[in-house]
Amino acid sequence: MDVTDWSWEMRREQAIKAEIIKHYQKEVVGELIKTLAPAGQLGAATYRTFEADNDLTLWATDPHGRAKIDRALADKGHSVPAILAQAYMRGAAQIDAIDRRIAAYERRRNSALNEAGFWNEAVRRKLEQATSAIIQGEFTDVAEKH
Repeated sequence: MDVTDWSWEMRREQAIKAEIIKHYQKEVVGELIKTLAPAGQLGAATYRTFEADNDLTLWATDPHGRAKIDRALADKGHSVPAILAQAYMRGAAQIDAIDRRIAAYERRRNSALNEAGFWNEAVRRKLEQATSAIIQGEFTDVAEKH
């Protein structure tokens, strides 16, 4: 693999990590949204059965719906940062594994970049030596002819 491949792998892993966080965030909101049920057994049961999934879909797809639901959850003591923290905790094992893979790809990419730098430096030195030898040779030949 080359530098570009390692960079793409890192980007792919970062995208997967973001999706994992979104998945767990939606899971947490899905559980908490049921606390928004109206008072009373029948109203709560009806909301949980028929409306909670619709509100979760609204939260996941509509920025205005999301803001409204976030405010309602915050009023119940569930702030957006707290929900995100719960999502991170639920996905901690997967997130850590992805972070380790990203770090490994980054080390490999940096190693390839360093190798390329050393290789380029070696080529540069050889070119300088060759150029110097040619220049010295030309001046020597010219001086000897006169």
